[in-house]
Amino acid sequence: MFAKAMAVESIREYSEGKILSGLLALAIENCKFDSRDSTIVLSLVFHSAQKLSIDTTALFERVAELSAPDAANLFRNFVTRAVAERSIALFGYKEGEDPPGLFSYVPCE
Repeated sequence: MFAKAMAVESIREYSEGKILSGLLALAIENCKFDSRDSTIVLSLVFHSAQKLSIDTTALFERVAELSAPDAANLFRNFVTRAVAERSIALFGYKEGEDPPGLFSYVPCE
């Protein structure tokens, strides 16, 4: 999924623009396939944004204002979750490296 790739690339390149691209991709997708899948990927984008010290509440709200209702609700509800409920581990991921040794999100074992 493009948004997951943007979550990873944002860390590799220290790029807020990649975070925004990931969020916009999720906004376009608008939870049409399965909102649970969108939430998993959103947790990675959110985690990356926090690692980059981005104001996640403001950014997610900015994108929510541009989004259709389903995606807007996903963004707004995610940022208001308790910290433990936004953890990438809760969604089955952890920080790691891909085979070339670059930052990636890898499945928890």
